[in-house]
Amino acid sequence: MCRTVLQDIYPNLRLADYLAPDGNSEIEINWEDEPLYLGAFKMNLPGQYEYQRRLFSQFMTGLEGGTPDPFVLAGDDISWVAEWVEGAVTSAINAVNKIAVLFGGGDWDELQGPITRWNELKPIELPSPKSAAHERQRAISTEPSEVV
Repeated sequence: MCRTVLQDIYPNLRLADYLAPDGNSEIEINWEDEPLYLGAFKMNLPGQYEYQRRLFSQFMTGLEGGTPDPFVLAGDDISWVAEWVEGAVTSAINAVNKIAVLFGGGDWDELQGPITRWNELKPIELPSPKSAAHERQRAISTEPSEVV
């Protein structure tokens, strides 16, 4: 279908000249038929907050210890607003700030980047479900019991 549309738009272009011989140059995937396909956009499912927090915070890896990790993730799926350009831009700003620090740079005089403002901008770190359950159990076991 794509070839037909392109041929209609560019009638003088001979697409076959640019494709692999024997018609093996392209494949088509119907995502609706794929068993793990969940829709057009990535969305966090219940219980995935910690994974998303860690992805979003990845650009801070090594900065506090003075040995910044040069690997940086960016894109809308790394942000809190997946599928939106705003999320891609936000994560790109984080990545660029990290790269500037890696090369000895940092903030502009009057404009602080996300690394400098991290303590006020960082996502809340929730207690893990195991530690929260452990704390509840410990609170129950340390409460004085009533004697009837």
